[in-house]
Amino acid sequence: MQAAENELIGGKPGFCDLQAAENGLIGGKRGFGELQAAENGLIGGKLGFDDLQAVGSVLIGRKTGFDDLQAVGSVLIGRKTGFDDLQAVGSVLIGVKPWFDDLQAVGSVLIGVKPWFDDLQAVGSVLIGRKTGFDDLQAVGSVLIGVKPWFDDLQAAENGLIGGKLGFDDLQAVGSVLIGRKTGFDDLQAVGSVLIGVKPWFEELQAAENGLIGGKRGFGE
Repeated sequence: MQAAENELIGGKPGFCDLQAAENGLIGGKRGFGELQAAENGLIGGKLGFDDLQAVGSVLIGRKTGFDDLQAVGSVLIGRKTGFDDLQAVGSVLIGVKPWFDDLQAVGSVLIGVKPWFDDLQAVGSVLIGRKTGFDDLQAVGSVLIGVKPWFDDLQAAENGLIGGKLGFDDLQAVGSVLIGRKTGFDDLQAVGSVLIGVKPWFEELQAAENGLIGGKRGFGE
């Protein structure tokens, strides 16, 4: 996958032959056929990813395991089991996978709702979460402050989060972005106000302008 300005150009198994027209997507592939670009959006109809609707330059999709996608502003919310097809539009990264459904974007903030990361709320450019083992998060300015069993002793420095805890060590902040390193979600890096993740099934992601370039199994080249 490669990003060109606000356009997407992709080629990967099961997601081949995608081309960018204006700010939209035109594609033809098994299970993702008959894509057409309308204005700046993507309109498609395929099994498992039906009822695509375009709002401005936003892609809204509904598919099995990633239902109830919503877009705010010029944010792309994307889709597929395993967390593939991540794309950045503007300064927001929205990703998806079986246990990371119902993603919503507010401003330049990523909000997720999943089995162990429920009830996320955004305040300004801050991510606030309430979940089992990640409770009692509070925001101060554009800083995330958390107090939880394995996220103790958090301190705020300017617009960043500094923490030390097992399983989520070595937190670093760049601008108003939270960068974390923890088991299963290692080597997070921030570019601008975009969150980029590198983990066992989300490897080698890099940011180019407002887009993502990744290489991993099922998301190669």
